[in-house]
Amino acid sequence: MIEKILLVLIREITLPRYLKYHLVLVTKYRRKCFTAQLLDGLEALCQELCSKWEINLEQFSGEADHVHLMLDMHPNIMPSKSINNLKTVTSRLIRKEFSRMYSKTSIFEENIISTVYLSGS
Repeated sequence: MIEKILLVLIREITLPRYLKYHLVLVTKYRRKCFTAQLLDGLEALCQELCSKWEINLEQFSGEADHVHLMLDMHPNIMPSKSINNLKTVTSRLIRKEFSRMYSKTSIFEENIISTVYLSGS
């Protein structure tokens, strides 16, 4: 009986725990370019990408010049690589999908999301 309890306790202790990250992504030069429609598209895109990469997107919110993401990742996932992939893919796909709504002189000719990000665990 004691052995069974010890096995259960060992499993509980050694099971991998997920790590939470609060990610803040800002637009390049903090330009106010995110509209409500664009934020909705960005949220759907982030949800799709995170589920494909086995990352839980717990919360998403944003304003005109930045977005907040609450991510829940397995310890085996490298946060820097995942965040870089998320930034690159979302920036490219948002530019592709929403650039027709904006003029040729808009920031959609460049990268949307800045190379700098803040992540807290």
